[in-house]
Amino acid sequence: MRSTRQRSKARSIERVIYNEDGQLLTSNFMDYALPHSEDVPNITSILVEVPSALGPFGAKGVGEPPVVPVGATIANAVFDAVGVRVRELPITSERLFMAMQ
Repeated sequence: MRSTRQRSKARSIERVIYNEDGQLLTSNFMDYALPHSEDVPNITSILVEVPSALGPFGAKGVGEPPVVPVGATIANAVFDAVGVRVRELPITSERLFMAMQ
C-alpha cells in the first residue's frame, strides 16, 4: 500500500526541474512537493495468495506490482474529467493546459 501511495505522488506532483545549464533546481525538500495524507486516496488492499512456480517456496516479489498502474490510472481519470489525453508524466497544470488547446 505504501508503494502505491508513493507512486501516486510521483505520477501526480513529483517533478524534477533543471535550469538551462543543467543544474538541478529541485534538489531539496524546500523545493520538492511532498503529499500530505489528504492528498492520497484511501486504499483497501486485497491479498490474493497464488504461489509462483518461479520463486523459492512459491514466493513472489510484492514491492513493485502496485506501482505499475498508478500513472495510467491518473491519466485515465484526467481524460475522463476533461476529455483530453496527456501522455507525459507527471501531469502538470501546464501540460494539461497545452493539451486542452
